[in-house]
Amino acid sequence: MKMSVEGFLDMDGYCTFFKWVDTPLCDRAKRIIPGLLRRINEQKATIQNLEFEVVKLEEKSRKMQSVICSLEEEIRSLKTEMKTKEEIKIEEEIRSLKKLKPCVKMVKTVGVCWACWYLIMMGFNLISHGSRAEYRMIN
Repeated sequence: MKMSVEGFLDMDGYCTFFKWVDTPLCDRAKRIIPGLLRRINEQKATIQNLEFEVVKLEEKSRKMQSVICSLEEEIRSLKTEMKTKEEIKIEEEIRSLKKLKPCVKMVKTVGVCWACWYLIMMGFNLISHGSRAEYRMIN
């Protein structure tokens, strides 16, 4: 079979047509190549599935990150609220203690008076003779 190249020459006389001719494949190559192509296609499908999983996991991660941020904000506001409640309790306790301050002074005064009376009574020995009580100083 002869081919004419006259119609495939450029202006300079160079051939612009190339025909590729493959020799027939041997039996072993005919058995191996389809298996290799199948494995390549399976790996491409696996890669696509994994890339899809990565996209889904990244989306899930973004959602979780937004949940974490909102929970952190809620924790901050609750801490602030707790501090405010504790401050209110402390202020109320201070007010109630200030109300008790005069009572404490009175109790101190009564205590001092009682202690003075006790010391005076210890300084004198109370002797009772029948219906008459007599005091005398103890040395």
